[in-house]
Amino acid sequence: MNQYPLPSSRQLALLTTFVLVAIPAIAQEQVEEQRVEAKSFRAVRVDTAPVMDGVLDDAVWQQAEAVTDFHQSRPGDHTEPSEPTELYVVYTSDALYIGARMYDADPDLIAAPTIRHGQGLPFDDRLVVILDPFNQGRAGYRFETNLNGVRHDALYTTPTQFSLNWNTIWETATNVDG
Repeated sequence: MNQYPLPSSRQLALLTTFVLVAIPAIAQEQVEEQRVEAKSFRAVRVDTAPVMDGVLDDAVWQQAEAVTDFHQSRPGDHTEPSEPTELYVVYTSDALYIGARMYDADPDLIAAPTIRHGQGLPFDDRLVVILDPFNQGRAGYRFETNLNGVRHDALYTTPTQFSLNWNTIWETATNVDG
């Protein structure tokens, strides 16, 4: 025997309306909490290209301002990084140069199993740079490399889809400091 009366159709409609209104509001709050403020920095124009040897001791790199305010996304979700990273960006009349010093307390544990260019680097510790030259958040270029100097690139055609058939010419050099 039912001890509780069944809700009327009006009560059921009100409850359904409340749920349909409340769920998007809750979801919106969660999305807003995960937003990360856009960061910007200034790339420095230089007359000569830096030496590309994986070492950042060239005088050209000294002209760039170090970018250090990064966050970590794996593990974590926009958390403080477990290790510091410094990024330097310079450009000439015909090329963009990005140098990075990524610290690691135990460099022997850096994962870099991929050794073939053009393959994804899902299991590697890596540097990923995504360029959005029109600042629209809809398309862009992805460049990634690992400690072995393996290059992988892609062309973003939408914010969530990219083409791996796009292959451009670019160079990378890596080095582990003593």
